[in-house]
Amino acid sequence: KSPGTQRVKQQQQPKMTIENKKMLQSIFQSALLTQRGQYEASDKVSEESLELLEKDLNEMDHCHPVYSSPQPPIQLRAIPCFPSESLQSILDMEDFKVFDKAFLLHPFLSDKQATFHPNLIDQMSGPTTETFKVVCSAVLLYNMGLCSHLTGLASSQEIKLLNAIFTYGIALEQIQEDEHVRCLVPWLELALHNNLTHLHKHFQDSDEVWVCIEQMKLASRCVREIDEDSLHLFSGNLRVHNLAFCRQAAAA
Repeated sequence: KSPGTQRVKQQQQPKMTIENKKMLQSIFQSALLTQRGQYEASDKVSEESLELLEKDLNEMDHCHPVYSSPQPPIQLRAIPCFPSESLQSILDMEDFKVFDKAFLLHPFLSDKQATFHPNLIDQMSGPTTETFKVVCSAVLLYNMGLCSHLTGLASSQEIKLLNAIFTYGIALEQIQEDEHVRCLVPWLELALHNNLTHLHKHFQDSDEVWVCIEQMKLASRCVREIDEDSLHLFSGNLRVHNLAFCRQAAAA
């Protein structure tokens, strides 16, 4: 193909809209605030963004996204949170571990640290329709749920933990309503089921624990791009649950 043909094809590729660039910036900001332990500020950013997304989704006609390249540009990245010393000690004591990483969407994260790359956003093209907005909404809801989850553990406020269950649940509903969305973010779905399992264990809801564990197993088969630490946490949690189940069965 001639360089001229390639230039024409590049010009025809749909570009990320200003509104969607701002949405990615908001997700980055919510993740960074969560990482720093500024949970209330993170929630505020997420709530404001979710209001805009809800308005957009209500106004949009349902349509299938069109990608400008074979590889979908929506790629999840997770950044570790830095909890207080007291919260970290609580997290360390748990047999079934909380996935305490905040999510953002490519291209904000380099290999080693969270960094904002506006030039990469300008190069990024992809879905600007309902699918993109649903993924953004689910990521924001997960980050909000994580803030409530960590706040509840740190302060022993069960209302915060219940709020985390509710918020994670909404995120899951959004993901599972659309198979295309579900295929784009299996890592997010796995994290949601993991943290819901932790919360249901806390409230001793064995039926919900079983459901979440089974969903974790299914989601884990679909995950491809995931960092080693996260994979180790999820695998370890499944082993912990299986051992506990075997002990209960043997005691019975």
